[in-house]
Amino acid sequence: MEFDLTINSKRRYEYFLKKVSENKLICGLAGIEGWCVCESNRI
Repeated sequence: MEFDLTINSKRRYEYFLKKVSENKLICGLAGIEGWCVCESNRI
């Protein structure tokens, strides 16, 4: 899977929703302390 971080966040969010709808799948990463999150939006 490849991510295009050059597109703006609204388009990236719309793309995410489209893929979730197509694949009927969402994955997340969680550990013993809860969901993994990144405080930066620069990734």
